[in-house]
Amino acid sequence: MIQELVTLDEVKKYLSIIEPDDDELLEYYIKGTSSFILKLTSRLFFEDVPDDIKLACCEIIGVKYAKRTRLGKDNETLSGQLVNYSKEDLTDFAQRTVDANKCWIPPNAQKAQRYE
Repeated sequence: MIQELVTLDEVKKYLSIIEPDDDELLEYYIKGTSSFILKLTSRLFFEDVPDDIKLACCEIIGVKYAKRTRLGKDNETLSGQLVNYSKEDLTDFAQRTVDANKCWIPPNAQKAQRYE
């Protein structure tokens, strides 16, 4: 079972979503993003999840949620204006937060101590 680093309510509040229409999709993003961050940091958070990790999770989910309608598009014209899309999955903040929370694991550490 994947440790979820942020709740559905926290994500919906961050994204200003009230309706339950996309709850299933957001839960999917929460699981995937939590797994992604846990693997990148090689950590489990046994007590409270740090606020910066929660915010990084929400930012990544927000980017994924915004991109859901434009998968495979590099740009499109909206109201007569050409809009280019970034292919970055991590914001600068999310990348710095993940990097700062990485846990170094010695090469001879027991496999049971690693998060996989």
